[in-house]
Amino acid sequence: MKWKGNRLMLIQNKDNIIEHLTEEDKTHVKLVFAFNGIGKTQLSNSIVEKVQENGKNVIYYNAYTEDLFRWDNGIGGHSPELMLDDRADIIRYIFDELGLGKKVQETFENYVRKTIEYDNLSDEQTGQTNRFNFRIRGQQSTIKISKGEESVFIWSVFISLLEEIVTELGENDAEKTVTRFKDLKFIIIDDPVTSLDEQYIVKIANGLARLIKKVVSFKDSDENNKLKYPKIIITTHHPLFFNVFFNELGGGKYKKYLLEQNSDGLQLREITTDSPFAYHLEMLFEIKSACANDQIKKYHFGLLRQILEKIMTFTGYSRLSDLLAKFTIDDNDKAELNRLMNLYSHGKHSDLEIALNQKSEEDLLIRTLPEIIENLKFKVN
Repeated sequence: MKWKGNRLMLIQNKDNIIEHLTEEDKTHVKLVFAFNGIGKTQLSNSIVEKVQENGKNVIYYNAYTEDLFRWDNGIGGHSPELMLDDRADIIRYIFDELGLGKKVQETFENYVRKTIEYDNLSDEQTGQTNRFNFRIRGQQSTIKISKGEESVFIWSVFISLLEEIVTELGENDAEKTVTRFKDLKFIIIDDPVTSLDEQYIVKIANGLARLIKKVVSFKDSDENNKLKYPKIIITTHHPLFFNVFFNELGGGKYKKYLLEQNSDGLQLREITTDSPFAYHLEMLFEIKSACANDQIKKYHFGLLRQILEKIMTFTGYSRLSDLLAKFTIDDNDKAELNRLMNLYSHGKHSDLEIALNQKSEEDLLIRTLPEIIENLKFKVN
């Protein structure tokens, strides 16, 4: 399925895309979808570099935000602690200067639906927050929370700051407590839902959309444009987040886009339909085009895995290998395809990993894709 009527605007090359996404216009929010490996994170970072003036006019969240946190697993007898990197001054600002610890706790509990408490602990010499420990409410011993819970905790820290900023948008500068971002011009968020379960994805998408609607309502009610409002750019690779977020926003001055790769680099297409994003067909079209044009990358195996996992959800298969067993593909090809889909679907910054290792991997995908499409009865132009 190749979308035709749904794509009216086509913007080519990275510089033009950045210019379009950051230009002054009447659009409140710009939401960009891209498959893993396209270059979404690199684009987001480039936007931040372009618009950042003094570090105080833009607030952004991406995969590197999580890199500001690391676990000390307690080897040697002490309790496991989530440590802050020395560069995490924005996190210390949230806890030490703004005092948002209670708000973070409430937000975190609302997401995980568990009574997990945390303490933000301070460096003995500087008095600044430098680590966190977690425990089940009512218990003394500390625990290491799951990777998903850790990601949700970090998002809770960020969204608590964003909520504080949004609350003060309708106030004059003299009345604001978040003085660090009083000149805020951009809110840039890149994939707040990486590696999260769908229950978290829906909650985060709904909560973020409701918060952004507050920004829009402030702006719309400011008839004389006396106050300053940030432009909002959000990028994601997750179709569920994309659909839930945009549906929650409803009507208004919002635009959504599809970021793609072509032979010359990146291109951006505007999506004008209000119907759900048929990402599985778009994924198959993307993979088929890559095979036809000798442009196969690592992320194409990840796309194929995402399609097959959705099929597993509806058909009841618990393992990818069990679903592959139903296809009329050589057994050796099935095993190798399963291995590559697993290998290239994981990695902390898979968005930055592009090239394949061997020509045989390209040949495998070219050889097996037609059989998969035929077996699944997909109609892909």
